[in-house]
Amino acid sequence: MAYIGNLPATGQNNSFRLLDDITSYTLTFDGSSASVVNSSDKTIESANHRFVQGQRVVYTPGGTPVANLTGGTAYFIIKQGGSHFQLATSATNASNGVAISISAAGSATSHTLIASFDAVNTRFMASHSGGTKVNITRSAQLNISINGVIQEPQETASPTAGFGRDSGSVIVFSTAPNAGDAFWGSLVADNVPTFDISDNDVDNFTGDDSTTDFTLSKTPPDPRNILVTLDGVTQHPSDNTTTRAYTVTENILSFTSAPSTSVSIQVRHIGFAGATSGSAGVSAFYGRTGSVVLKNTDTINVANIVDEGYLAVGSTASFGGNVSIGGTLTYDDVTYVEAVGLSTFHEGINVIGISTFQNNLHLLDGDYLRIGGTYGSADGLNIYHASDHSYIDDAGTGNLYIRNGTKNSIFIRTGGEVILYNNDEAKFKTTGYGVTVVGDLQTSGITTIHAANNQQLFLNHPATNGQTSIAFQSSKSTKWILGSNKDSQADQDFFIFDNTNSKHRFNIKADGSIGIGSDNPRTGFRLDVNGDLSLGELSGTDNTFIDQQQNGDLHIINSGRAGDGATVSPTGGAGGIGINRYNTLAGGTTYFRDFTVYNGKSTKVLMVDGSTSRIGIGTDNPQTQLHLKSSDPALRIQRTGQDAYGDITADTAGKITFKSDPGGSASGDGFSFTIDNSEKLNIDSDGITVTGEVAASQDYPNIRPVFDFNFAATKKLRPEMTFAREGEASFHDGVGSVKFVSDNQPRFEHDILTGECKGLMFEGAGTNYSIYSRRFDVTATGSWVKLNSASITADTHTAPDGTSSGVHMADTLTGADGTAFDGNVLRQYVDAGANVKHTFSIYIKFITSTQATIYIRDGATGSTSSANAVNTKTWQRVVVTSSAALTNGTTHAFYIGNTNGTIAIWGSQIERSDYVTSYIKQTGATNGTRNTDKGVHLDGEDVTDVFNDGRGTLIAEAILTQSKSNNPIVGFYENFTDDNRVELRGDSSATGGARLEAVVNDSSVVSMTSGLGHSGINNVSKYAYAFELNNYAGCVNGGTVATDTNGAFPSGMDSMMIGEAVYNVDASVIVKRIMYYADRLPNSQLVTLTS
Repeated sequence: MAYIGNLPATGQNNSFRLLDDITSYTLTFDGSSASVVNSSDKTIESANHRFVQGQRVVYTPGGTPVANLTGGTAYFIIKQGGSHFQLATSATNASNGVAISISAAGSATSHTLIASFDAVNTRFMASHSGGTKVNITRSAQLNISINGVIQEPQETASPTAGFGRDSGSVIVFSTAPNAGDAFWGSLVADNVPTFDISDNDVDNFTGDDSTTDFTLSKTPPDPRNILVTLDGVTQHPSDNTTTRAYTVTENILSFTSAPSTSVSIQVRHIGFAGATSGSAGVSAFYGRTGSVVLKNTDTINVANIVDEGYLAVGSTASFGGNVSIGGTLTYDDVTYVEAVGLSTFHEGINVIGISTFQNNLHLLDGDYLRIGGTYGSADGLNIYHASDHSYIDDAGTGNLYIRNGTKNSIFIRTGGEVILYNNDEAKFKTTGYGVTVVGDLQTSGITTIHAANNQQLFLNHPATNGQTSIAFQSSKSTKWILGSNKDSQADQDFFIFDNTNSKHRFNIKADGSIGIGSDNPRTGFRLDVNGDLSLGELSGTDNTFIDQQQNGDLHIINSGRAGDGATVSPTGGAGGIGINRYNTLAGGTTYFRDFTVYNGKSTKVLMVDGSTSRIGIGTDNPQTQLHLKSSDPALRIQRTGQDAYGDITADTAGKITFKSDPGGSASGDGFSFTIDNSEKLNIDSDGITVTGEVAASQDYPNIRPVFDFNFAATKKLRPEMTFAREGEASFHDGVGSVKFVSDNQPRFEHDILTGECKGLMFEGAGTNYSIYSRRFDVTATGSWVKLNSASITADTHTAPDGTSSGVHMADTLTGADGTAFDGNVLRQYVDAGANVKHTFSIYIKFITSTQATIYIRDGATGSTSSANAVNTKTWQRVVVTSSAALTNGTTHAFYIGNTNGTIAIWGSQIERSDYVTSYIKQTGATNGTRNTDKGVHLDGEDVTDVFNDGRGTLIAEAILTQSKSNNPIVGFYENFTDDNRVELRGDSSATGGARLEAVVNDSSVVSMTSGLGHSGINNVSKYAYAFELNNYAGCVNGGTVATDTNGAFPSGMDSMMIGEAVYNVDASVIVKRIMYYADRLPNSQLVTLTS
């Protein structure tokens, strides 16, 4: 190759080359020639084309296109060799070899295929000098720049950065270059053809009229280094400009045309032939005139000779340096070896005869001193040191003796037995089950006898009926004996004997009977105590004591005995606990009947009934497997270390209540029901969540909603939601109180009597025309007037808003039918101001009275409308609406009256409408006002990330508080405008009271109302609205499904509004829950979800 510092002309001339531009390679071919466009094998012929497998190319016809090809269309290369290729319609087809059937067409000769940087192609042929393919085996042989940035070379065909290489000198980029990216590259060095000694190898093949590619036995440096013949006729290789007989890519020989059947193909590798080599090694060195021969007078000077086989020296060899011998060094007829200094023998020393070693004989770690046995084998006696340990290893077939003169000291038998001798007498033997000591065993200090895991320690007497025992002595006098008898003396198998007093203290018989103080425990008694069994402190009354008396009772007593002694029965001490006796029935059958725990002597706090297998807590007559009884029964479940707990309780009627975290010490409380550790039902503050299908007659969705705004359960808005309203407004909280919120604060309305949360409340602007609505004792123009003997006592009761402004009112109303107003009542005159119905409301609480009524009279003598209060001791809001519109410009009367007794009143309100709204605070003689709720807004990614631009379903639970047209509940919009939208509204003008609408480009495409009846004003209704192109449907309260199959679908939905619309209609609605499914649910599920 070329060397740095020399011109490329010096040495091999394919190095230090600039690569051809690969940003765009154009191949021009004759599309009308049958020799170029081969219809039989679907190929296009081109000598040394630069396309690679799977590469994307764009076809441009010169005239009439080649059949089945279209101008300006991208195709993919199926490489068939260096001079021909096929085209495929896709990269997948190219990978699978599915080619387009092509044939010549037209007379044009300049058709083109262009491969370029196109953000798709990652593989390109590396070439230089206008098409000479580089010969590389490593990516580092190339330097490549993209847009002036040098690319990292990686040795792989699947690079993760920069570029790599594949076979055939193919550049593979980790990322497809884009059109317009700048490229330059250079070749540092080609693979240089070798002139190492090799045979002129010959490969032989046979043609079959179809195969064009043949695999050579080795890779030639280039096509010039092989000689190819067909039936003896020499073939010429193709070059950069001319297609001839064949090309070579690595070790693949590719013919331009498939050799005919039975044609003999011979490929001769042209190498630098020399002396024969191979498995036998090189037999000679090659010179210009033949093999080089060394004479016996020649001298060879070398630094080291490393022999890997056999080196024969016929005369004297003198080595000034090291001699390394990998095999065996054999000395023929050598009688003396002199080693001066350190000698290392890797395969050992075989000593035959006498060898004398002066000073030390040093064996390295792991080396053996082997005595006896066969040379080269492991038998005999081996002495060695390895890994900090020393070994004497008898690997022979006989025994090992260690002797003192002629007497044995240690004997090791083949198979493992070891015997220690004293003066040639065996004293200690190892056996298959342990050791044998002959004579006495004397120890000093602490002696530990240890039995290994799952092993036993034996004390054995050789006599058949002998006794094996251990005697414990003190001053050579035996005090205690621990012993065991042989089988023939089974009455005392194991015993502890008090030798001083000649008494058996402890005995265990063969049948398992245990005797304490008895040398003959009775058969069948696991523990036989001679006398009462007492465990615990014998004296005193404040202690714990176990007492088993001969009368059959068993007591466990804690501070419950009247006096000392084992026979004293419990008497009901401060906290005595007892377990009752077992019973002996007629016939001698004995069994435990009951298990009872007492508090004191007679109160049973826990009982297990042995006859029924039932447990009673607080009862001695359990009726079920577990029976819990008390004045306030409760079962508490609490995790160790946690404050939160759950209770199960029962009331006087037997109603069971499950309470989750009633102490309120933890968040996330609720109930979870699981099957096989998988949650199926979850109940928490957000509501009920079911996982999986619901086994019911109804059809429920098997997907979850992407939006689920349960306002009644959470009583809050999500952080991403916005809400607007100017000024103060009121609502009822969970205990029936009236609460006020300031600007932009949402209101969650509750039922004033039950405390149930109804949901998120939306109202339009309102005015309270009842002045002095919280001060009924004021005398002023337009204020409330006491008629006859009506009396008012101010500030005597806590009002609904928590202040002390509730007042007493006493009355003797003469007629309960509302026709007589000359009794003791309150009255207020208000001008109508418009020919509309009026609604009058006030808060009332009964004190001693049993009936209260409010009235509206049209003018001074016109018709009346009335409403009665419910007899309750809690605050309620009583509402009445005039039966007809009150005449404009006329003063109308509003009355409050009750039967004998007293009531508390607060917060009167008169509105010019046919429905009541939340209480509007006013002060003095000024009317009170409330501004419009602007609704809840949600937009941006919070909507677009989940909204399905093709289909969806809205589910709503809401309470309409006013009967009016286009009462907005919920909808999706394009940028909060009316151009494109889907909406769900209440609508009194529609048949039944609901309207489902879709608008596309400011034009209504769907407006469904028929059959969508709701539950009426101030009642909960459930609405479902499913939308999809030409597939709209709606359902209310599980009724008939209304459909519209001819409607376009709005686009661009990016915002959502609840309780507000874009057509300037204020909402009069309480929204309990809104759900949105990102799919069009079936009609059957619309019925289920609204039933």
